[in-house]
Amino acid sequence: MLARICFVILIFFNFIVQFAYSVQEAIEEEYLKKFDIAWERFIHSNAFIITCNSYVSIINLIYPIGLSDESSNKVGVRYVFFYLLYSGIKDILETNDLVCKVNFEVENDYGVISIVIPPQYSVEKIIGLIRDFATKPSFKPDYQLDYNTLYVISNDISEYYTNTFNSILLYFRQNIFSAHPYSFLSLGNPSNIKHITIQDINDLLSRVNLEVIFFIALGFNQNEIALRKIFGYNSHKNFRFNNFRDRYYYREVEITKNRTFSLPIRSESSYFLYLFTAPEFDRNFEDYLAMLVIDNILTDTMDGILWRELRENQGMVYSIYSQYPILRYTSYYILFTSCYYKNQTEVRKRMNKILGSLELSIDVISYSKQKLCSRGYLNLISPKEFADSMVYCLLYRDKRISPFYISRYISLLEPTRIKAVYDKYFSRYYVFIFEGG
Repeated sequence: MLARICFVILIFFNFIVQFAYSVQEAIEEEYLKKFDIAWERFIHSNAFIITCNSYVSIINLIYPIGLSDESSNKVGVRYVFFYLLYSGIKDILETNDLVCKVNFEVENDYGVISIVIPPQYSVEKIIGLIRDFATKPSFKPDYQLDYNTLYVISNDISEYYTNTFNSILLYFRQNIFSAHPYSFLSLGNPSNIKHITIQDINDLLSRVNLEVIFFIALGFNQNEIALRKIFGYNSHKNFRFNNFRDRYYYREVEITKNRTFSLPIRSESSYFLYLFTAPEFDRNFEDYLAMLVIDNILTDTMDGILWRELRENQGMVYSIYSQYPILRYTSYYILFTSCYYKNQTEVRKRMNKILGSLELSIDVISYSKQKLCSRGYLNLISPKEFADSMVYCLLYRDKRISPFYISRYISLLEPTRIKAVYDKYFSRYYVFIFEGG
């Protein structure tokens, strides 16, 4: 009798699991259709508009202004420009009694203004208010950047450089990206900021064809059709768009031999920063995907090999994390960890041993791919996560790196490709050691 009950429960549980999978697949297929329609409309305009399962709406204004658009003695002018743009949009909204959360971010290849809109406001109205200023910002010659504004901006950037990690990263980039725009950090040089003028900003804008990409994730109560009419979709003609791809020249960066940089510090902690060159997504797309899988295998919280071996099993380190930026023509990969200074010798030995003999079995690779795919789908649930994950694919007009499609490409990746990428990029590295004690 008990066996029969267990058998019935097992069948029922299996039915529930299969039903859940079928519902998930149906949701994903429905979302994919919506995504593809929005993408096709985006190709013929400068706006990606999609309705999400949320009451909150989000607008991202993405500007393809990169480090290459700055002259070497004016690095930081982009940051000042986006600060003024952010301040201007914020002022427009506040003048019209619209309380929205406005932020801005400046990265290597772009700047973005992000606006989070409560459900009681009309996105259509907000677009109408900010569109002219967002697409054609103007700063009159007699307008002066006051001391307080430059002081605030300079302090923001200076705080960034007080972080040891960022200082090391700047040194690394200046070594491997010499004579290339990526040798700078995206925020710029704080000493330059104090001397930036409106004329410098206007000179920057005169060198670039300022095109803004609108990413709009609409809440339930917004009118998508009315909003699309504002942008004048035309299914017969492509929208004129800055050829962002051609604004950078290609330079393949590699580390030819291991190098160690060591510096004593007054601290109870020691810090390790391993830096590797890495494949860029555009020319080596499958290698880029393989690097994402390897990153997950190494550093995923709770499951990553480095996390499990050095923190959970041995308790030898405080933290482990990684960074792998998307760059147009080349990139780098970072492993960072910190530990009690008396453990630094053993931590380094174990790090080197793990990196030198990493086991990339079929099971390990398959599990990591599944986790990455699941994480990609989770980005579709939150409008904020979805907005952040869409910046690069809209900037480069490359659907492959959207959160939905990248998961599909990762699922098709062959283990042999992943192993080859590991052998190519993880055999040589720079390591920066800040020795406490």
